Amino acid sequence: MPSASGALPAPSAARWGSISIGNHSWVFAMLARFRVLPPYTISIRQGDSLAPEEFDRNGYRIRVYPPYEASTSIRALDNPGVVPSDLVYALHPADPGTVDASLTINGNPAIPANAIRVDVFKDEFDRTAASASHASSDDPPIEMLFDVVNSLLHRLRSVGRAYPIHPISVQGSYWRLEYLTDSENELASEEGKFRARAGATGTIRISGITEASWNAARGLPSEFRTKAWEALLLDAEAHLPDITPALVLAAGAIEILIEYSLTALAPLERLPAELWSFINNRGDYRKEPSVAEQYDQLLHALTGHTLKERADLWDAFRHIRDARNSLMHEGTLMIAHQPVSKQQAFELIGKAKEIADWIENLLPASTRRPVCPTMSIECIRPIIINRSAPS
Repeated sequence: MPSASGALPAPSAARWGSISIGNHSWVFAMLARFRVLPPYTISIRQGDSLAPEEFDRNGYRIRVYPPYEASTSIRALDNPGVVPSDLVYALHPADPGTVDASLTINGNPAIPANAIRVDVFKDEFDRTAASASHASSDDPPIEMLFDVVNSLLHRLRSVGRAYPIHPISVQGSYWRLEYLTDSENELASEEGKFRARAGATGTIRISGITEASWNAARGLPSEFRTKAWEALLLDAEAHLPDITPALVLAAGAIEILIEYSLTALAPLERLPAELWSFINNRGDYRKEPSVAEQYDQLLHALTGHTLKERADLWDAFRHIRDARNSLMHEGTLMIAHQPVSKQQAFELIGKAKEIADWIENLLPASTRRPVCPTMSIECIRPIIINRSAPS
């Protein structure tokens, strides 16, 4: 049964290196303990018994524990005095743990869990440190450990219909991997070998206000609302690094943007509303202009310009739509039959913002977004400091 911190007691085996399940048993000499801090909290009903799961993978015996409450959280970074890399030394269970009596699950108080632990067993791990002649070893592979954690998160998200839970990645996470003896003791120091590995990478999201931006906002009417296409584009950026919702929202944003723009550009004093409706509303989407034709031929007919004038933006437009369409028809974000990488997704969202800026320059001033005052934001803050783990 979980303690108040959400941690589980040790299994019944006398030693971590000796695991027995049914008629099978394994004996290992070493343990690699992986802890990671997702950027959200999962509430666990106090008193529930959450058994770990065990399986073999790529020559390793792996045990995955339920989420627990760590002695730190992502919210610690709200304090500018906290060095992000320090979080990797505070991933052990909180002591004492927290019980949130204000939140109940099926009548019982909840335990706020914000970290996940995975134990990996093997006879011996390659702990070779980096040197001038070779790179540091990767045993067990960090990517594999994130795959293991994400497998759990995907399943919890689906079973619980839990939208706050989402997969995590090496880029943007705080994690620590410690190598221990089979009895969970610290290893003796050895020349050329490390006893722990860690990663601390994240995203700092900053929204600034200056006197100019404050006065510009105050000058807008109280009934002002963000345009639909802009809201989708901002939400797309906010969802990064989760690329699936980001690219789907971006695709929706550029579709709504061109509809809005063409309507704003149509010279109704020369182009009757009935004709414009006939062009765009044929009662069958297959007879209506495609989004590509809207950004090309229709836009050119109204302004003398086409998005194709900017080859980089045209390519980004096609790639965003291709990725979204691939997801809709094949279940995977693909561009030219290749999975979309996180770097590509970030670049495409940036290009979507450039498409919005480009097309707004063609619109009547009254239909554009409010002017964005010039603002330069610089963040000077230590990110990584080498320290020894606390004793």
